[in-house]
Amino acid sequence: MLLRLVFLIVDLSSRSDVDAPSVGVWSDLWISFWLYEFVEAVSLWVVLCSLLLGERAGYAVDAGKLLA
Repeated sequence: MLLRLVFLIVDLSSRSDVDAPSVGVWSDLWISFWLYEFVEAVSLWVVLCSLLLGERAGYAVDAGKLLA
């Protein structure tokens, strides 16, 4: 997670078309990164909980149908 943020910052810094990124660019990058991580973590927890609840009930839960 932190490594991905470092790669995003290095990529943004190394672009030749971006002269000097403003504070707004960095804050937008930071917000979008954490929003992405939050959505990823929530979806992972939903899949894991549904699989655990499905195993307890005695049937397998199709995670693909849950996310679709």
